[in-house]
Amino acid sequence: MNQFGIPGSSGALTWLKKIQQHLGDWHDMEVLEEMIIEMIAKPEFLRDQLPLALATGKLILRNRATKRGFRESTSR
Repeated sequence: MNQFGIPGSSGALTWLKKIQQHLGDWHDMEVLEEMIIEMIAKPEFLRDQLPLALATGKLILRNRATKRGFRESTSR
């Protein structure tokens, strides 16, 4: 639409690119969280790597706060 000179299409394209980036970031954090949860859910991992498990748990909480920020910034 932008190439055809449709008014407003440039702004819409910029907005869509921003949304696409947010969705990609959101997806990456979702996948990371799932992988971390699977890793620390294993009893042998918790037993042998407790400090790492605690640190990765904190990472999950930080990612959730970031996702909450994404949600709040896009719901306005």
